[in-house]
Amino acid sequence: MEMILSQPSARKKRNRARRLSNLGRLGRRISILPCLHIDNNDRLEKSFCLTQVNTEKSEGIKHKNTMIPAKAIQCVICTTYLSTAELNSVVAFVSREWRNMAMRTIAWRVADYSKYVSRLVPSACGSNKILCSQTRRKNMLELYSSYPRGNYLADGAYKEVYKVFCPKTQSYCIFTIMNISAIRQAGNEHIIQQEVAHSLLISELVRRRWCPNFVEIYEMFLSEEYPRSNFWGSPTDRTQKQANVQSVEEISSPSKNGEGASRIALYQYIQMEYCDGGDLEHFISLQVNQILPFESVVVPFFFQMVFSLFCARERLHLRHCDIKLLNYLLCDINRKGLAKTEGENTSVLYGLEEDHFLLQMPHDFSYWVKLADFGTANSAIENIGQPISIDQFTTLENTPIEYLLGGDRMKQTMKADTFSLGLAYFHLCTGRSDPLVSCVIKFVLHLYDSRAPYEEILADVRCPEQLVRDLKSVWTSGRATSSFKLVRKVIEDDEDMVLYHTLYRFIVLFGLPDVHPSFTHDSPVVWKVLQKHLRPRKTPSARVLRVKKEASQAGTKLSVVEICQQDSQSYSIAHGTNDAIARGRQRLASVPGAMELLREMTDFDPEQRPTLKTVLQGPIFTSLRVDNLSDVAADFTYNAYSNANLAQGCPDV
Repeated sequence: MEMILSQPSARKKRNRARRLSNLGRLGRRISILPCLHIDNNDRLEKSFCLTQVNTEKSEGIKHKNTMIPAKAIQCVICTTYLSTAELNSVVAFVSREWRNMAMRTIAWRVADYSKYVSRLVPSACGSNKILCSQTRRKNMLELYSSYPRGNYLADGAYKEVYKVFCPKTQSYCIFTIMNISAIRQAGNEHIIQQEVAHSLLISELVRRRWCPNFVEIYEMFLSEEYPRSNFWGSPTDRTQKQANVQSVEEISSPSKNGEGASRIALYQYIQMEYCDGGDLEHFISLQVNQILPFESVVVPFFFQMVFSLFCARERLHLRHCDIKLLNYLLCDINRKGLAKTEGENTSVLYGLEEDHFLLQMPHDFSYWVKLADFGTANSAIENIGQPISIDQFTTLENTPIEYLLGGDRMKQTMKADTFSLGLAYFHLCTGRSDPLVSCVIKFVLHLYDSRAPYEEILADVRCPEQLVRDLKSVWTSGRATSSFKLVRKVIEDDEDMVLYHTLYRFIVLFGLPDVHPSFTHDSPVVWKVLQKHLRPRKTPSARVLRVKKEASQAGTKLSVVEICQQDSQSYSIAHGTNDAIARGRQRLASVPGAMELLREMTDFDPEQRPTLKTVLQGPIFTSLRVDNLSDVAADFTYNAYSNANLAQGCPDV
């Protein structure tokens, strides 16, 4: 599987180029102090007690507790007053909230490679510690001895991926290697810190059994050496290699890349679990007819996708900012040691308050669906409710529509990820390659036809010239009062006019709402442009005849509304005749609430989109609910969100 997924392709080259350009746009958003989050399920709420709580009276005297404001505790924990060892061995055991703050603090310390060379303690060692910091770099001889076989798997923006074998555990794992020197030269070292810190925090949720649907991190370290091509392969030679650990001299010499140039730099090594199913986008393209069984596979897969994002929101206030099928990885559950026979389902039980959901996946589709790639994520609570920034423009074809309609006045919320998740849900349901459905966003295109370049697939569905002209006058306005300065900045670097086509394609697919979104009251300019072209005022019949006659004589092009009507006849989710659209609509109609959920998640007004808790407890997952747990024998159980383990109910996020 991995040999197929790792093959070079035009899609991957475009993804990498876009990612590199995105890194260049991102602002600096590193939080020095992780913002305090009061855990509703921790009985210590607005203040923390330094002494044991004692509400009993002794000899008529009530014992008083020494209380310290939460903000003061946060300042002490999140600064350098306490060592990493003290955070691990003392602070983390005071309360759940203290552990959360300690975990965040250590994660950001680990991510600060300029001061520390840090490593994560492997969970297999049985230690209760969260993370630890090392004062030395990893010895490459030790690394090659521990992982003697490896091969080059894939590459990304400033990142390369190797698959290596560990004889001790008799299993494969992944090493992601980031070129810190190259990233620092580009001024984007904060990207590594964002991804490393969030990956550590997310991985902790897996170890603490909050949620299995994240990629687990095993170890992190820095090295001045790049993996040797004759030990672990290279981009030009992806066959598995056997490291010659006896060549100490050779190992200690500067490593070289495929072109033979010396790579004397600083590299961040991240060891993580191996997801043998690849990304969900490619996985679908490899299936028969490039489509997944709906009720038995799509529904359980989508439940895992929603649950992972729900947990990240609830635990870390995380906004991923780049939700798409490409960032969901598949890990074979049976590889973890389950002795399942052909035709036997794998069952996973999730608990959410009073509800329990049993996922039963066929043997050939028994996968964990894991959310990955947190380089663009944001977990700073203080940013919620603030105006959006350039950081939120990641995969342009996946830009939340409110950013294009409301511009800079839009606020940072979690509802942007809900919109992107709705698009991923639609593509998961539709499945097969088709020239049209690709008209929504890039990951859709590739989901439908991973063989065809994005530009070719979209060639027949493009924003009409008249609409482009009027949108451009709004989006690129140089006025100081313009509400679209961020959009203008993105457009300046975008020669393919992606944002224009993206807005138009959303309208073609979902239709223009009859009632304008609430946020357009404050910034109605783009909405007025759309109304002008797509909802033109009716004209007297005599004038209509004259206009049509003049248009036919002059050979004038179709109006925007006529072009949109033609495109909608093929590609509208409501009535489009395109094969993939019609098939997706039929599949959605087969499950109660599925079509309604798609429309709600992709509503043009973010305030109307459902919370993920509502989605999980909605009708689409009714078939997964179980009432009598005594009759359930699940292979895996995750009940951290069950009422039995919660002091209060789950936040509605």
